Amino acid sequence: MLEKEKSSPKPTKNINTNKEIVNRVISQYFEAISRLEMDQWVSLFAEDGYIEDPVGSRPYIGHQQLAIFFKGVLRFFSEINMTIKDIKEEDEYISVTWVADAITYNNNKITFSGQEAFQIDAEGKISAAEVYWDPSMISDQLL
Repeated sequence: MLEKEKSSPKPTKNINTNKEIVNRVISQYFEAISRLEMDQWVSLFAEDGYIEDPVGSRPYIGHQQLAIFFKGVLRFFSEINMTIKDIKEEDEYISVTWVADAITYNNNKITFSGQEAFQIDAEGKISAAEVYWDPSMISDQLL
């Protein structure tokens, strides 16, 4: 059962190939995180879209679960600034390398980075966001 819970759902929608739409959605995604705008962030996802953060953990599927995920971000960070470092088109996804500079509610300044693999459907909604990073980057800075 745990094995099934940790597996990522595979999007069944067509992948959007319009670079303008893809770049707009990715920019809005990171801007919404930086502004701590949960509703705007959730609205970027398809109804059955998901985030797996980090990859290997339980995915949050659908708008209700995505909101739960983002509330965790809101409980931990008082400020966060996401910076896109690189965007690459791969065969079935868009790979984005990013850096985050953040301040926790305990006033700790932290920096962490990662890579995210996006699939954006034909309607311009995120069907999958798989985040590759090591959460210990945060915990190591809080010691």
